[in-house]
Amino acid sequence: MKKDQTIFEVVKRFNTEARCVSHLERIRWPHGLECLHCKGKRVIKFHAKDKTGKERSLYECVDCRYWASGS
Repeated sequence: MKKDQTIFEVVKRFNTEARCVSHLERIRWPHGLECLHCKGKRVIKFHAKDKTGKERSLYECVDCRYWASGS
């Protein structure tokens, strides 16, 4: 992302939550999904609804069963 963007440029680039989440995933895991606990590469991404009914991204490691939320 280039520096010195206006808020309008940022909103245009990340006009959906999915695009924003995808960008943040690339920042957090530049070489693909990786377990935060054991550094394993077999991580499953899935979606679940929170208490308010809003969908959120969850990540679970197949190897150590550690899970983390993305939102």
